[in-house]
Amino acid sequence: MKQTKLKLGLRAPSASASALKRKSSGQSQPFARLVVLDFEATCDDRGKPDLIPQEIIEFSAVILDTETLQILGDPFQRYVQPTEHPVLTPFCTQLTGIQQSQVESAQLLPHVLRDFEGWLLERGCFAGGGSPTQAQQTFAPLSWTNWDLQVQLESELKWRQVKRVPWLRRWINLKVAFEKRFGKPGSLQQS
Repeated sequence: MKQTKLKLGLRAPSASASALKRKSSGQSQPFARLVVLDFEATCDDRGKPDLIPQEIIEFSAVILDTETLQILGDPFQRYVQPTEHPVLTPFCTQLTGIQQSQVESAQLLPHVLRDFEGWLLERGCFAGGGSPTQAQQTFAPLSWTNWDLQVQLESELKWRQVKRVPWLRRWINLKVAFEKRFGKPGSLQQS
């Protein structure tokens, strides 16, 4: 089986990108795991200005072993209760498949973030310390585009006045890596 070298740039809004290299290339792999994140947010097809701010209504992640490329354990999936626009639009329900009852009974974003941190700790994503603030991060967050982490999460944490955890300040934009590897823009279905 032919091995393909794929460099994934770790995205940091205020820092230069660094390279992430597969062990199969013979170079050091700085991360044992990739944490693939995907969010769904409140939305409307009419572009209603009163739907601003958008709110995360689903927070999902899986852990990918960088050596075996296998998904490790169960995924993390939580619905998030919106507070500014608590009633989902019909368009949002149709697009995401998320039902009103699922978000009404959900936790608020700060609680979901604490659950997510606990999920990462249980799965060994931090080494050498009792808490993520004292430990070394053994994973790189990854998403398809910067929307999930740079646009949605960052803006929502700001207006909610919730401190952003340091381990979600840098991430890999898989769409950029795909375009660099294949030399053309791509969609998530193509990857």
